[in-house]
Order: sequence, then structure tokens, then C-alpha cells
Amino acid sequence: MRRDIKVGTKTLTLEINALTPILYRKVFKTDFIREMQAIRSGKNSEGLAEFFPKVAFIGFSQNEYNYKMTEEDFYKWLSDFGSLDFMNAAPDILSLIVNQEESTSKQKNL
Repeated sequence: MRRDIKVGTKTLTLEINALTPILYRKVFKTDFIREMQAIRSGKNSEGLAEFFPKVAFIGFSQNEYNYKMTEEDFYKWLSDFGSLDFMNAAPDILSLIVNQEESTSKQKNL
């Protein structure tokens, strides 16, 4: 699923799909699904400030068809934003994740 999301003064086109958890693990060496579950359950509220920028970076890179990104690329990319930009955009990023989950998890009639 692809959507434009306003982050600070920039509008980013993010793409979230089945490739997102794979790229997230490749770049950040952590499990996307586990982090998402911890945030949803409230067990990792301090991780919110890191999770949403990371997801946005992966989604932005996917939209640009850039699959060779590194954690260093993330730091360079993130330096163009303000400290609260992603917290303000978090509801839109979460909505994009949830909508993608719903669209891929519905059982289809065969």
C-alpha cells in the first residue's frame, strides 16, 4: 500500500507491503513484527521515537525502489527532519501499516 504522508514540512510517499519486514530486519537487525506488537501492547512506548522514523525510512526507500540502504543511510536521511516530526506523523504511519495488514490478511473466497 502506498500513501503520501506529511512529515514536518515534507510530504513523503511511503510504500508498506510484504517486503517491509524483510528490509526492516536487513537494515536495523531487529524484527519489525515483534517491535510492532510491543508498541501495540504498550510494552515499548519508549521505542516509539525510533520505530516510526525507521518504518518511514523503509517505506520511503521501498517507494524509491532502493533496496540497498544501510543504517548509515537512515541516519543521513533522518537528519533532514525535526525532532518531533515523526511523532506528529505517527498516526498516519500507523494507519498505513494497519491498512496494509488488513488488506493482506483478509481471507479470500476461492
